[in-house]
Amino acid sequence: MNPKKFTRSVLLFSIGSLFFYGFAALADAGVDIEIVRTPDDGIQPRAVVDNQGTIHLIYYKKASENGDLFYITRQPDKPSWTRPIRVNTTAKSVVPNGSIGMAQLALGKQGRVHVTWFDMHAAKFWYTRLNDDKTAFEAQRNLVTRFNKGIEASGALAADGKGNVYMVWHAGSSSEAKRRVYVTHSKDDGKSFSPERRASPGDTGACGCCGLSAITDREGTLYVSYRAAGQNVHRNMTLLESSDSGQSFTEQTIHRWKLNACPVTTTTFAQQPNSGVIVAWETEGRSYLADIDKLSIASSVGPAPPTGRQKNPSVAVNSDGITLITWGLGRGYASGGRLHWQVFGADGKPTNQKGKVEGDMPLLSVAAAVSSPKGRFVIIH
Repeated sequence: MNPKKFTRSVLLFSIGSLFFYGFAALADAGVDIEIVRTPDDGIQPRAVVDNQGTIHLIYYKKASENGDLFYITRQPDKPSWTRPIRVNTTAKSVVPNGSIGMAQLALGKQGRVHVTWFDMHAAKFWYTRLNDDKTAFEAQRNLVTRFNKGIEASGALAADGKGNVYMVWHAGSSSEAKRRVYVTHSKDDGKSFSPERRASPGDTGACGCCGLSAITDREGTLYVSYRAAGQNVHRNMTLLESSDSGQSFTEQTIHRWKLNACPVTTTTFAQQPNSGVIVAWETEGRSYLADIDKLSIASSVGPAPPTGRQKNPSVAVNSDGITLITWGLGRGYASGGRLHWQVFGADGKPTNQKGKVEGDMPLLSVAAAVSSPKGRFVIIH
């Protein structure tokens, strides 16, 4: 067996203290989970799965002071990935950032790949998309020129099958209570974008060094999850919703947290099989998830850890409505932490299927969870 291929696609399960590497089903819950190391020694994987079951993956690879973003795919039931395609136009130009500054990926009309990333030093939110031949990415361009003051976290990207592409971000005053969330919208699958406009309707502020996330549901409704900063202390996880293509938004609280500091957290979404969306986030060092239509019924991912944080959650839902959430257990904002995961049944209750990978993920990195149309989960770290 080729040892490089072997280490790139591994499934880990435990029986007592025994660990086995390979691919298999976790029979106690009947759900397949594959654990995959990001190829090419990459970090910060972001992944989505298309309707045919192909995994689309971007990752960051450092080269000297800066680095590059690369894009690869893996077809269903195939062990190998395609050759990497560089995403950024200028080689070695992507500034390394922590989990709040990761590049973001979305699939749009006819499966077109869209990517955004940011350069805090130049105050630019870069965007590109895969060309029609799917052989290279178009020249990168900056989408934000008006509301770019004080940016500290990457933008979030969402797209649907009708040609709508949204990029959202927060920016503004050094006083976080005065920061706002903004949006720009493309109606032609990324060829052009609308003028930048404000998305957050209230005066809840925005936590400057916390990440945000965006998604469209199967009906085309746009959702944004971000951490507020009202009066600089109300760090509530907050949900924005737009049913008119980002023209207007409603706002509601997901989870309250009073803290006079920036906790440096991230958040994520996943579509449910028929309709609806799951959101995941961190509050007070613990990871949570909830159906956006039942935000009052949030589930934590186990008891509070004695040390460290349950940070940078990623969530996926399979065709049977079973949910997988991953997180890193670690200290501080820079550590990747030790990868953990937990499975929740279709009834929303945690199952006995959970696990962890020995050793920490690379510095600044995170895990990404996806589900194939056949119901198999893949965790990339």
